[in-house]
Amino acid sequence: EIKLEEKKIHSVECSSTNCAKLTMVSGDSLTVSFVDSVIAVKTSFGKVDLSVNSVRKISASTSRTTGAHPAGLVALWSGEGNADDSVGGNNGQLVNGAGFAPGKVGQAFDLSEGSGGGSKFQHGRGSKHVQIPESDLWELGANDFTITLWANFQSPPISPMEQPQGGVFIGKDEGPGNMNKWIFAIGSGGLYFHINGPSQGASWLVRAPFTPDVNQWYHLAITRSGGVYTIYANGAMVGSENNLRAIPHVDALMTIGKAEGFYFNGLLDEVGIYNRALSAEEIQTVCKEENNGELPPPPAVLSRMPFKGIYRSSSGVNPGFSE
Repeated sequence: EIKLEEKKIHSVECSSTNCAKLTMVSGDSLTVSFVDSVIAVKTSFGKVDLSVNSVRKISASTSRTTGAHPAGLVALWSGEGNADDSVGGNNGQLVNGAGFAPGKVGQAFDLSEGSGGGSKFQHGRGSKHVQIPESDLWELGANDFTITLWANFQSPPISPMEQPQGGVFIGKDEGPGNMNKWIFAIGSGGLYFHINGPSQGASWLVRAPFTPDVNQWYHLAITRSGGVYTIYANGAMVGSENNLRAIPHVDALMTIGKAEGFYFNGLLDEVGIYNRALSAEEIQTVCKEENNGELPPPPAVLSRMPFKGIYRSSSGVNPGFSE
């Protein structure tokens, strides 16, 4: 008996009695026979059992990616009805009502919090997320890395950069203010990577202009190569910044769709972490493989972000910016 994961199957074709051809995403094929005498089919009228001998031909294709990921992938959370890491076994846990919905590739994590888009945290909202166990793989330090994901916003992420309500993709934080943390998020009209800690203070890196439409999928990625951080949207580079500061050790669990009490309002899919910086060509390859072999159109961007100033709050409360 051989058990195959659904995501590894590309198509199934039944062309003769009790016999079927399975084609894998790798291109390999298998000839198999049915064990049961009937096939259960779900229809709008309910479940129907069809005799195998009465079936002439069935063709079915999954919506999974058809290509392999680049080298260096250490974790991948696809949201296929669970919070499992299909690469490294760092399986997560759904928290406070997080669920699943049709995604960009198969299913996605449903972290929707409603249509409101205010900048203030609202009691009872913003709690849906995926909790990932501690691992040295998420201690980024001075190492090269890449984070990739698909995001679908339910409401416009209009909150300010220092309070990214509705726009947190993934992060690892010990708490608010100047506690140790790193966060990949959107706020103040731009994508950024946030680092903070009591010894060096806060930094919002790259701050790439980005204004997404709601209910539309976007492929987002951030890489660090040496001291250069680069952010991509739909396979196109949208911003870059040089910063040699090491990311502090964070004594906390990693979270998808939440950090510092701020949340993500929408769907997140195919959240991957690499232990090296992918090239621009590799980012495009991942994006295309998960988008039926085509790059989505580059997002419309502003010429600059509203805030390009310096964080200058010692208390961490109501931080201010200056040009």
